[in-house]
Amino acid sequence: MILIVAFTAAVIGALLCGGRLSHLALVKVRAGWLVIGVFLVQGWIIYSFYGELSGPWDWRGIILIISYLLLIIFLWLNRHLNGAYLILLGVLLNFTVIVANGGFMPVTVEALERAGQLNLVDEPKEWVKVKATKDVILSREKTKLWFLTDVFVIPPPCPITSVFSPGDVLAGVGVFYFFFKTLRRGRDNG
Repeated sequence: MILIVAFTAAVIGALLCGGRLSHLALVKVRAGWLVIGVFLVQGWIIYSFYGELSGPWDWRGIILIISYLLLIIFLWLNRHLNGAYLILLGVLLNFTVIVANGGFMPVTVEALERAGQLNLVDEPKEWVKVKATKDVILSREKTKLWFLTDVFVIPPPCPITSVFSPGDVLAGVGVFYFFFKTLRRGRDNG
């Protein structure tokens, strides 16, 4: 969710400052097919499966990890783009915590409650995947690298409630920077 907010804010801000959407056509993206495949696979995992998993290293988590590896390769190949290093750092942080915890991003029941999103789980117990996310419920005590998980909460009454990680914040800043700078000065993006 935070990436969508960053993208939207960057596009609106850039257009208000005289940017042009046509500048996106000037961006030289390497291996673009790779990122399309990553998003298709991640979308399939995120939106097709929910409920209780078999625990760490469930096959869906392994597929998610592989998709993250491909995303890291894509970002490395495109490190010449504005904001790519920030996005890469954010993805690497998320990848690290996902691998450390067996394939999904841990989130606590308490964080989901604070965000008003407890309705996204059938049963609030460990190793239940949160609907329409990469998250799985895991207690803070059982979570490795807890401080890198979805620890930040945007609670109601904000119209966009969310839980997100420090990696999401870095990736969001990178996405904002990429779109804002590219739309304002498309030729700078090599």
